[in-house]
Amino acid sequence: FGGKDEITNILSKKFKNMKEFKLWWEKSKNKRKKSILDDISGLGPVRKQKILNHFGTIGEIRKATLQDFTVLPWLPDNVAEAIYEKCSK
Repeated sequence: FGGKDEITNILSKKFKNMKEFKLWWEKSKNKRKKSILDDISGLGPVRKQKILNHFGTIGEIRKATLQDFTVLPWLPDNVAEAIYEKCSK
């Protein structure tokens, strides 16, 4: 794409008015579900996938102890602590 203006032009042609666009935008945002693992500093897509592969489910991640995270050699301790803090609540 040629930038933000080009994207805006394409979208404005697709949607005749801003109300219609806003409804579409809100609906599309609702389709994108957030994970409890989102927004954890130091936990990008690769580490997030490794965590999910290791524990299997979000439920198992919630049950895990801090030690379960800190023993993973590829996971820094500060990230392990952040995951534990967010998921154990």
